[in-house]
Amino acid sequence: MLPFAIGNDICHIPRIYKILSARHGSRFVHKILTQQETQQPRARSVLQCILAPNQDPIDPVTVGSVRNEKLRRAAEYMAGRFAAKEAAIKAHPQHSLTYHQIEIQRMKAHVMVASQAHKTTGSPSEHDPVSSGPPIAIIHPGDGQPSTSASVSISHDGDYATAVCLGFPTSSNNP
Repeated sequence: MLPFAIGNDICHIPRIYKILSARHGSRFVHKILTQQETQQPRARSVLQCILAPNQDPIDPVTVGSVRNEKLRRAAEYMAGRFAAKEAAIKAHPQHSLTYHQIEIQRMKAHVMVASQAHKTTGSPSEHDPVSSGPPIAIIHPGDGQPSTSASVSISHDGDYATAVCLGFPTSSNNP
């Protein structure tokens, strides 16, 4: 068995836009993202037009163009997260993962540096929400198995979002 597995996926953003602009677009968001993911600062900001559309004050004169732009940004975000979760599923073939067993988070810069130097006092906790830093996938396989993390790369270009995930099989699966 190889020491790692690679998964990738590509998602057509206009397809996600169409789903989100439908009457029950929030159903799709909740199907793909965990509750913790919808509470992340970037997600709350970008998905507000889907998850709390009545709280979004919009000038009636520009309602069409503003709403369309907000939906486009939400569709880009969701297409990237969808592709990342599909890539994570492909990179972890030893598990039968669902979308809610995968959390896409942003790794904090100080966590990345912590392996090279000690944390300084006054640093934020590792569990503080962040909206920058490289994405990682936290895999919760269930069945009493410990959670693991995997490297993820998400890219957007034109009408497409793509993601690659590098997973590492658990030691119990190695020969």
